[in-house]
Amino acid sequence: MSRGPGTLDSTLCVSFSELIDVLDDVSSWTRFHYLDRETGTVETGLTEEVDESGNFADVRADTARFVVIKPLPKWLRLQIRETFVERCVDDPTLRLDLAESLGGPKPLLEFQKQLRRQPHLLDAFAAFRLEALNDAAKEWLAENKVREPSALVAVGHTLSGPTN
Repeated sequence: MSRGPGTLDSTLCVSFSELIDVLDDVSSWTRFHYLDRETGTVETGLTEEVDESGNFADVRADTARFVVIKPLPKWLRLQIRETFVERCVDDPTLRLDLAESLGGPKPLLEFQKQLRRQPHLLDAFAAFRLEALNDAAKEWLAENKVREPSALVAVGHTLSGPTN
């Protein structure tokens, strides 16, 4: 059953962690992400520049059903990582290494690379990132009329609508 623009079946769940990953995608120049309003799934497609066969032309054209999810501005994603380093990294050498990774070329990818070398910080960063991007994800859902802000309920990492 097709729904009108701006509606989402209240029985569907949107993966909050997937939405956050897309909003914070550090390597999305050849692909785009979108929310399917009929299924509630977050999907990935090829951008028009690299989609030589036109496989995703229908998705790009049907804006009533498929809502493109653009990553948050780079400055905001950098700020989240800078704040994490300031608040959560106690070791001065490690703090300097992570801070320097954010000042060079491809800072988001370099930070991710540096962080993977510190397995003891991975869970802490994941939790910090989730909390920092929580409001941005809720705002995106509200702006795109996927959910009313008052109906947003975090259930683990999934957002679900009213149950009645």
